[in-house]
Amino acid sequence: MLANLASPIKTVRKRGKDSQMKYPLAWVAAVILVLSSAVRTSAQSANVDYVVLNLNIGLTANTNGVPVTNDDNTVTLDSGQFRINSSTIIQLLSGRRSFPLGKIIDGNSNAIPHLGAAVMTNFSNSAKLLLLQALGTNHGSTFIVVRDGKRHVDYDVSEYFTFDARGFSPAAGDHVDTSAKLDLNTGEQTTTRVYVGEFSFDNNASDIDRFAFTVDGLTTEQRTSVSARNDIIDFDATRTLNANVAGTGIVSNNFVVLKGFINANGARRETK
Repeated sequence: MLANLASPIKTVRKRGKDSQMKYPLAWVAAVILVLSSAVRTSAQSANVDYVVLNLNIGLTANTNGVPVTNDDNTVTLDSGQFRINSSTIIQLLSGRRSFPLGKIIDGNSNAIPHLGAAVMTNFSNSAKLLLLQALGTNHGSTFIVVRDGKRHVDYDVSEYFTFDARGFSPAAGDHVDTSAKLDLNTGEQTTTRVYVGEFSFDNNASDIDRFAFTVDGLTTEQRTSVSARNDIIDFDATRTLNANVAGTGIVSNNFVVLKGFINANGARRETK
């Protein structure tokens, strides 16, 4: 599921060390929230706007090796090691259930994202793993997709992923805004935040073919407003995300320890 991806996106007030920093960021967040509410109720649209990011996964997995008896009557054990990247994930999802991402028109004559009937597709070597964030009236709808084919069909695979930000009860919030800037003339804004991100993947296969892991680590995320034809269509979308992570998982019934990175970059706006 991807329902938790919105968790790091919530507007949270940062408490600074002095009176000059304590309230301005909270004020900026409040203004952004008001402006964001206004843009989400803007004019009707026959298309869905997205910010699209490349989702890059780079992990090294270590697993227990097989004991070897040497000529000097000693037994040694070296761990096995292999790499996991975005292409690995795509091939693990090849032939599994996914949903073509399209659109429909709702009762208010607005285009909204819509998932088609489930399909099982064998992805090509040129397929891409992407993060799509719907904008404007569709703000908050986020999809992890595999884009494949000459006509660039986006196959939603969000059900195999969980992204979350770790809080600490009873403290409120799950991230810290380290900087924020709001242009009062244009409404454009930029926010940088840090949090401990938790990222999980599970291909939901049978025991022998199951490939699953959970990793976490310090995550830095930059969020900005998005404009089209000199008009702001969304005030709060992820532009970059960088996480250095470590964690554990299971591959073909074997326990693995992982470390590496997960990031999202290359932001661009698309209309579908």
